[in-house]
Amino acid sequence: MNQSSQGERDDDVSLFNRTYEQYHRPLYAYLLARAGEATAADLLQDTFLHVWRHINSLRQVPDDRHRFWLFSLAGNVLTDHYRRNAVRQRHEPSPMASDEEYRGPGATAAETDSRLDMDAAIARLPEGLRVIVVMRYLGEMNSDEIGDALGMPAGTVRYRLAQARKQLSTYLAEVKQATTGVAKAARPNSTARTDV
Repeated sequence: MNQSSQGERDDDVSLFNRTYEQYHRPLYAYLLARAGEATAADLLQDTFLHVWRHINSLRQVPDDRHRFWLFSLAGNVLTDHYRRNAVRQRHEPSPMASDEEYRGPGATAAETDSRLDMDAAIARLPEGLRVIVVMRYLGEMNSDEIGDALGMPAGTVRYRLAQARKQLSTYLAEVKQATTGVAKAARPNSTARTDV
């Protein structure tokens, strides 16, 4: 291998590594929200395999458009995945961590239940809202970054995030009310008559 091609290869590896470090987390969050936990890691791997195969194309994209290019590519990988499987499924279980990940040595039963309730609430959101929530909180992206990745104005992202928070709040209040009602029903009532 001559020095020129070795230098180009080193540049390719460097660009790929920088791209991966900067974008793997938000891309994973996007794929997780769209495809579920069982498939997201594989789709992320496929996405970065495409990045490597098209590294020269990425090199031609202006730096400020890398995010858009990568999310477009991830969307295409996701579409290909659905086509291959010929079935569009909403994912279950939730887009967040599994039960086993919640049961650490310091986790109380209440904390575990709270996390599971939040996961169930997120899973109930319509896909468009769920994607934004997961990209925001798991992907740690701001509204400008999410808007750029999804091709929508940042104001629309903020509005949808507010809608999602409202729906999550409503659902979690319902869960709390249901569990409080169950707890009250389970307590013996000292004023109840037993001679009837």
